[in-house]
Amino acid sequence: MPVVPTPVRPELVFLRIVVIFLISHVHMAVREVVTGLVPSVGPEHGSSLVRVQGQGFRRSPQLSCMFGSRIVSAAWNSDTEVECLSVALPAGTTLDVRVANNGVDFSVSSAQFSFKGSRHVCVCVRARCSRACVGPGDLASAGCRWDMSPLLVAALRDC
Repeated sequence: MPVVPTPVRPELVFLRIVVIFLISHVHMAVREVVTGLVPSVGPEHGSSLVRVQGQGFRRSPQLSCMFGSRIVSAAWNSDTEVECLSVALPAGTTLDVRVANNGVDFSVSSAQFSFKGSRHVCVCVRARCSRACVGPGDLASAGCRWDMSPLLVAALRDC
């Protein structure tokens, strides 16, 4: 019995060409994976440097962190670490932090960041010095010699 060739369907030939093209030309993107934050707690006023740890991070001008729904730019350290500044949110808030290499498609994985209260005391220690805020663990002199008056010591003890 002779073999009868089956007719070639043009739409299947086209589809096969498209599939072969896509397989050979599509770059499989490495997805960002977030595994941790250092630190994972920061002050409610924000602007804390947060190191996001994970994998798949790429050096990109669009590299971003997302705190909840708020997006901030990120700095690339390596394919396993980026840095970003925390946003300002009320104390007691905890939210997910994600990373996107392109600033749009954020990682599915996340790590949680919590905001704590940050009481500050403003003091003026000398006439030539401007006012400076002192927070818990801070004694930034801003070029002035601190006069550790009993009032200042009591205020710092309350922080």
